[in-house]
Amino acid sequence: MLNIIKSQNYTFRRSKGTWITIASMLIIPLFIIMLICRFENTKFSDFTPSFYYGSQTMAEVAFIFLLCSMILSCTAAGGDAGDKTINYELINGHSRNKVFFSRIIVGIGWGVLFVLVFNVIPLLYLSLINGWGDETSMRDVVLRSALAFFPIIRISTFSMLIATVARSKGKGLGYGYTIIMFWSLILSILDEFGIKTNYLGAEYDLMYLFVSEKTRNVVIGGKSVTIFDTAVSGDSMTKLIIVSLALSLVYIIVGFIYFKKTDRD
Repeated sequence: MLNIIKSQNYTFRRSKGTWITIASMLIIPLFIIMLICRFENTKFSDFTPSFYYGSQTMAEVAFIFLLCSMILSCTAAGGDAGDKTINYELINGHSRNKVFFSRIIVGIGWGVLFVLVFNVIPLLYLSLINGWGDETSMRDVVLRSALAFFPIIRISTFSMLIATVARSKGKGLGYGYTIIMFWSLILSILDEFGIKTNYLGAEYDLMYLFVSEKTRNVVIGGKSVTIFDTAVSGDSMTKLIIVSLALSLVYIIVGFIYFKKTDRD
């Protein structure tokens, strides 16, 4: 299994698509910050991590990063589905278990852990340059950023399931994105009718983590400051973790059953 993982990682490092995706995760937050500074008369010196969170910029970036997670995850599960690589691995004596789960491990490494790291990079450089700011609690925002692991792994494993079934990176990404957007539309309609849809969509979980609607105004240093309530309740945290891990496990099991029972081309 280790050799397959090494081979997959080598393929990732040699792929232009991988580096374009990674470069996008570095550039997109900076680009959005520059646009806000340019068109909303915000000084960059005022753009602290607290402002980055409070202005919902972090939520917008995280939502875009979901697509990056899907690209990397689909590449792991279906990037080489059409070039007989899997057949060669099976012929060389690797079990289907090792072939499948090697790709799952690589997909989670690149599609989840990498995305999480790049999601918090803006917090780091904004904090170093401008300080943290008064609008949010650093501890709470860091906790929310860590909890993003769970909806992102949910999206990643779902994407790998679709790519495995479709036997294609491109089809996996296309079908997966369409399904997610259609499901989001359904959840939005249910919300309009007052039906609770908590934890039913990974993208909704991300919005819960990176959007706070509870605020209060306080005076700090003679200036009125909007404080965002960023605390996460233990109940919400537990449900988020359990639902995300349970669904991720279901996606992996279904993908594995399909992979194991379906003949390769």
